[in-house]
Amino acid sequence: MSYGIDEKLDMYYNRLPDIDPDLKVLVRTNSKLNSLMSVSFERIFNPKKVTEIYTEIITIFVINDYPEEWIKLILQEYLEGGAWEKWEDIQEIIEGIKRDIGTQQQKDIEEKEEEEDINKGEKAPSQFSFTVNEFKITDSGIYKTVKRKGINGDYEDDMQLTPTPCFISAIGENIDTGKIAYNLHVKNILGKEIDLWIKPGELLKKSEILKLQDDVHFQECVAKEIMDYFDEYILKYRFLLPREITVSSNGWKDDYTLYVIGEKAITKDQTYAVTQVSESMKKKYVMKGDKEKWKEELKELLELDLVRLKMYATVGAFLIRFTPVGSFLIHNYEDSSGGKTLSTRIAASLIGNPYNEGIIESAANSPTGFELYLQAHTDTPIYWDDTSQNPDFIQCVYLLGNEKGKGRGTKTLGYRDGGSWRTIAQSTGEEPLTHGISEKTGNQARVIEIHERMPHYDKEYLDKIETTLRNNYGLFLDEIIAEVFKVKENIEEQYKQHSKQFGAPINEVAGRKKGYFVVLSIAGGIVEKVLLRNGIDATNNVGICKKYYEKAVQEDPTIPYVDRALQTIYQWTIRNLSRFERPIREFGSDGLAKGAFETYGWITKDAIYYDESILAKMLESTGFNYLRVKEDCKKEIIVPHVAKDKKTGNVKIKSYLCQTTINGKKIKGIKIKIQTLTEKLDMEGPIFEEDSGTKKKEPDEMDLKEKCDTFLIKNPEYRNVTYTDEQAAEGLIREHDQIELLYGGKDYIVEMMKLCRQGCRSN
Repeated sequence: MSYGIDEKLDMYYNRLPDIDPDLKVLVRTNSKLNSLMSVSFERIFNPKKVTEIYTEIITIFVINDYPEEWIKLILQEYLEGGAWEKWEDIQEIIEGIKRDIGTQQQKDIEEKEEEEDINKGEKAPSQFSFTVNEFKITDSGIYKTVKRKGINGDYEDDMQLTPTPCFISAIGENIDTGKIAYNLHVKNILGKEIDLWIKPGELLKKSEILKLQDDVHFQECVAKEIMDYFDEYILKYRFLLPREITVSSNGWKDDYTLYVIGEKAITKDQTYAVTQVSESMKKKYVMKGDKEKWKEELKELLELDLVRLKMYATVGAFLIRFTPVGSFLIHNYEDSSGGKTLSTRIAASLIGNPYNEGIIESAANSPTGFELYLQAHTDTPIYWDDTSQNPDFIQCVYLLGNEKGKGRGTKTLGYRDGGSWRTIAQSTGEEPLTHGISEKTGNQARVIEIHERMPHYDKEYLDKIETTLRNNYGLFLDEIIAEVFKVKENIEEQYKQHSKQFGAPINEVAGRKKGYFVVLSIAGGIVEKVLLRNGIDATNNVGICKKYYEKAVQEDPTIPYVDRALQTIYQWTIRNLSRFERPIREFGSDGLAKGAFETYGWITKDAIYYDESILAKMLESTGFNYLRVKEDCKKEIIVPHVAKDKKTGNVKIKSYLCQTTINGKKIKGIKIKIQTLTEKLDMEGPIFEEDSGTKKKEPDEMDLKEKCDTFLIKNPEYRNVTYTDEQAAEGLIREHDQIELLYGGKDYIVEMMKLCRQGCRSN
């Protein structure tokens, strides 16, 4: 006779003694137990699987506290005299299950007690007086209770591990990296209490623990005991340790809703303290003294335009990330005792300690040092003093403008990406950084050079200012950041409005620098508002910025007048190559000027011939005096038309319009050799690519497309619709120096970037 599953289960359960009818019903209705007991063991050939099912059945009985004799009866019926012949085997399994359950229950009890401790308001130790199991901490050190043998038997004794007590006072989560760290509070060998931030892994290895010996005095032989102490301390107090937010760098965070500087975290609505991991950073952005003293003593100096401009640069560093402008440097150069450093200190005193132990750094640093400093101080004003100490400082300018550090390999053969930054830096020195034509345009485009000194003041007055600055600083930081939050909400509109105030730049480099002064002008509005609120007369921030734009860019004294004109001519030529005709014999049909446009000139393999009227019109429209430029170019740059005097046989200049024949047409123009232009501009390689005579399929366009595609792959955020095509193009321009000169200007790059971004989204 065969039975169905339900009938078979009923047969098992009906044979159980009626110790408790209600309990019997619970057993019968236990779905998990019924499921296990309905398994057909005849079809399971894996003994391990059978044992696992038996064990599960027994576990259900034990967990529910069913009578033990029921286990025996059920299994005997179920096994039908099979698998286990000895009840002792079943009892051994039951005991093992009970032990496991007991261990788990004890663990649950301990965790519950810990939670109750937290709810009761109990805290982790905050003074050097507590015990953790066998460890005891007092003002005189860390002790471990050990058992010793004595004449009268065993006894307990306190073995001193260190004369320097310590404990973990807080647990921190780094807002920059997301990593955990412990704050180790130590009373060092001199009795001074200090705090150290350590990683969890530094408490797990002997080699790492030994690194604490400089602060926690102990012998190597007790390193294992020190590790045990920290292990037991963390197990006991891990839920009770105060939680802190830690930071390792300044800058905008949390999708630009939070700004961190030093030990302050600032949002639109509140300011709260964070724990700064860097000890040096703690000393930089502090508040000291009072505003009235600062205002009273510095009143005369605050009226100086140079001081005002440096203040604008200080505030501009907080804002620049929200503009299309890349990082740049303002370099103030003048002979010794010209007030360069003093004016910088006044500007820096708005937000922090304006001395070397504070936020002004020495320019005598290594490239790696500059890189790490830039990473840690992103979105924050940076000051470098006395570049004369470092002949290689100019390399820092490229690094600053690139806005990204070098990627590096790791010890585990991995790769760590370089850090990034966005800021405005200021420097001082006795010499300009980009003087003359020996410096390439790339450096010139990243630096604003200001050749200016402060008025002469007697020593007594300067000493008084020095005392004031050392005792009053950092008093306007909170007000400034509050205004920055307001301005960044409509920064795009402000950028457009301020940009209109500066007019058209004379060339591409000046165009880039114009953006710098637009940012300074916007930041100047914040400075003037904050100063006025504090009783200091406001000045015209736009007027000051326009003054220095004209002085330092449009009429840059570090670049000779004729050299700036040549840069403009070259860049204009590059942007309008299709308007220049080339000899068909050398360049094929690709040499003809394209479209029904006026021809600007002619280009051969060796020279460029400019239509003088068009060249003069272009230079005059960009602010140059054409006659002055032509006069300056006559000696070394323009190739004149010469002829022999029939009477004397001497060669003399007949005209500065050179004549030749191109494509069967006689032409006459201002002739400049390509080699001369290359040398004067200090350009590398040919400035015009020579054509072999066969028509190519727009090689420049394809090369630019490849650069755009590569840029979007490396910087995927620029594919997102939150960035405009122009912002993406500006990111590419910052990454590739002079690219706008090589590919027909910024507008053409924006159009190509638009096509590439559309391609990314369609894929």
